[in-house]
Amino acid sequence: MNISFFRIAFIMIVVAAVVFSCKPEHLRGYKKTKSGLFYKFHERNPDSAKVSINDILTVEMTYKVRDTVIFNSKDIKRPMQFPLTASIFRGDFYEGIAMMHKGDSASFQCPADSVVLKILKAKRVPEFIKPGEMMLINVRLKNFYTPEQFNIEKKKFLEEMKIRGNMLLSIYKQENNVVVEPEESGLVVIHLQKGNGKTPARGQKVKLHYMGTFTDGTKFDSSYERDEPFEFTIGMNEVVPGFEEGIQKMRVGGKARFVLPGDIAYGERNVGIIPPHTPLIFEVELLEILN
Repeated sequence: MNISFFRIAFIMIVVAAVVFSCKPEHLRGYKKTKSGLFYKFHERNPDSAKVSINDILTVEMTYKVRDTVIFNSKDIKRPMQFPLTASIFRGDFYEGIAMMHKGDSASFQCPADSVVLKILKAKRVPEFIKPGEMMLINVRLKNFYTPEQFNIEKKKFLEEMKIRGNMLLSIYKQENNVVVEPEESGLVVIHLQKGNGKTPARGQKVKLHYMGTFTDGTKFDSSYERDEPFEFTIGMNEVVPGFEEGIQKMRVGGKARFVLPGDIAYGERNVGIIPPHTPLIFEVELLEILN
């Protein structure tokens, strides 16, 4: 009986070794779900809350193919948030995230072409991704909210950002001795050089140079640095409302400074490095009316 026991144990060890050795190196250490998702947890917090479908997640994520990083959430300079949906294809990483608890970190591997086409919604698979290749998705689940909790937190956050924006605007006006009366919208137009040309109107296309800064002088955009004038059509919502209003207060050949309260800049939107309700300053040079 002992001989049979040891023989069976030996066979099982040999079989396990063979199975393990057959698994590709990049998948070693991973478990596999019935749907085909490969997953590996690095940190587990089973006593913390577990996510559910439709919860709004706050995560850190990277997408990699071999050694190429396709996306890193740290590059977007703000928390990455999205709702957890049901799987879009069998064995996708949404299935893996649904297994996570708050504070967990894990890696998932699934077909790269499916991720690119079905989740990232690209029109085609990039040439550097080979057929049948796997994509590595690393996820750290920092927090999550139910949709109801998220709306409450978002409202609270936007109220705080509006207070912050109003304070920044007030400080800017005091420090820069802004005495020009604002328009009804709150826009302040400070004419630096009077133009001799016409004043543009809705429906007209204009060419101009501009530099955009925060109230502390930090630059966030400039057509001068691109050495290429900017063009847009007034009334087509191609720029923020305050900028569009300010242009209609100028004459061709003029230079002006626009002081935009957050409400007539990007409002509640978080755009690039610009937080919600942030006041903006634009130095503008109106070059030409194109039509």
